[in-house]
Amino acid sequence: MTLSDYQVEFNGVTVGCDDGTYILESVVGLDDFDVRSNDQVLPSLWGSQAGGDFVEARDFVIGVLMYTADAAWADLQAAWLPPAQSTPTDLTALTFKFPDLPELQTMCRVRRRGRARTGDTEGEAGWVQWYYEFNAPDPRLYSAEEYSAGMTSYVADSSGIDSSTGSGADLAVDGTVDSGADLAIDATGTTGGGGIAVTNAGNVDTFPTFSFATSASMAIWHVVNDTTGEEASFAFALVPGYTLTANMAGVGTGSTITPILLNDEPNYALWESPRVPVRLVPGDNDLRFFVDSGTASGSTCTVAWRDAYL
Repeated sequence: MTLSDYQVEFNGVTVGCDDGTYILESVVGLDDFDVRSNDQVLPSLWGSQAGGDFVEARDFVIGVLMYTADAAWADLQAAWLPPAQSTPTDLTALTFKFPDLPELQTMCRVRRRGRARTGDTEGEAGWVQWYYEFNAPDPRLYSAEEYSAGMTSYVADSSGIDSSTGSGADLAVDGTVDSGADLAIDATGTTGGGGIAVTNAGNVDTFPTFSFATSASMAIWHVVNDTTGEEASFAFALVPGYTLTANMAGVGTGSTITPILLNDEPNYALWESPRVPVRLVPGDNDLRFFVDSGTASGSTCTVAWRDAYL
């Protein structure tokens, strides 16, 4: 979706509509950076796996002005309703667009809502002001657009000199064709490949998702970020038709995402210890994918990420 400036979308309802149905009256907590304290490795209270999380979550408040006689008023009340019980499954993407900022989103839930009153009467012509307080366990703000890139198994560059008779044909020491025949000084080697560079255009670390597949088979493999030195290893007899998805945000943030899925089913044990989430730091990151056991040809890794901001 594409939002205009001063628009917020949550659970299918957009506030700041051009038709004036919902007026975005105020936003506090999304455009400042005071929520960040310091990074620590903490147990995740939102899931069964331990993970690193920011000490402080992000709390923010959105003020909405609406006309209660409009039928759309009930739609907003139903969509922006605090859950009966705050469970990990209650997180929903809130997307917003402010001037001079890219379209951003955060995973959050409505914590509570309250109506602003002047005495016991509504505002002029039935307009009423409501305030919605949201909580995001992961305080980062992510680009609404998700990026992706593919990797094949890494092959290193190699070089050497072929000294056999005839190897130096046409090297032309004096510049004429065939003058260097049989000088035996030809360079040989293999051109490397498989490494890629991806860019986190934000100002804070982001945690990507890696998806592994093969057209042959692979049993042990790993992916490494040469920029940070972090790597993640996996072991499973992967064959065609199977996909292993490793979402680093599942252990690197306060997210409720399941970290490891095998064909969409949780299987955390396939991630080899030590289980260190691979980050993408702000700027360029050099990634490589290695097949340690199995057939490298036909094995692929797709990395998906969003820019992250605070």
